[in-house]
Amino acid sequence: MLIFFFLLTIYSSANLYLFYKLNSLINLGTGVDVLIGAVVFFMTISPVLIPVYSNIGSERSIRLFSYIGYMWLGFLVIFFPASVIIDIYNLAMPLIDDGYGLIMVSSKISFIVSMLLAFLINVYGFYEARNLCIERLVIKTPKLPYGVERIRIAQISDLHLGIILGDGMVKNVIQKIANEA
Repeated sequence: MLIFFFLLTIYSSANLYLFYKLNSLINLGTGVDVLIGAVVFFMTISPVLIPVYSNIGSERSIRLFSYIGYMWLGFLVIFFPASVIIDIYNLAMPLIDDGYGLIMVSSKISFIVSMLLAFLINVYGFYEARNLCIERLVIKTPKLPYGVERIRIAQISDLHLGIILGDGMVKNVIQKIANEA
């Protein structure tokens, strides 16, 4: 339980950090800040709400909510460390710049680079999650029991089943394994 609260604290802090970064770049007034804060708060609790509401709502609405919530989570997992690394670089610049002319990264560029990096990695991850790859490895051995010519072992790695992928992905995996026979 301690690990859960630790991760929840980090995740909540990352959402608050993103809100702070966004708010420092585009300050459109209190009303917009409250709206953005509400959206960020909702996105913060969405990974907890998805399993709770998965048995209550329609499958279509839960699937949409899952796409949005989990993509946000994936986005934030990349955005937060990328942005923190740039911020640490900017904080260290005055300490290490001995006339070498090192350049500080502006907060706007930092935000855009972190956001773009997180977006591109998420798009790639979304593609890879749907792209099933089969790797064949043949091991020759004389130690098989008498009458057994071969044994096929299917190792399935990194398959996240749930409301997003659903039964269709399981059927695809079974079909791909069957086609390898």
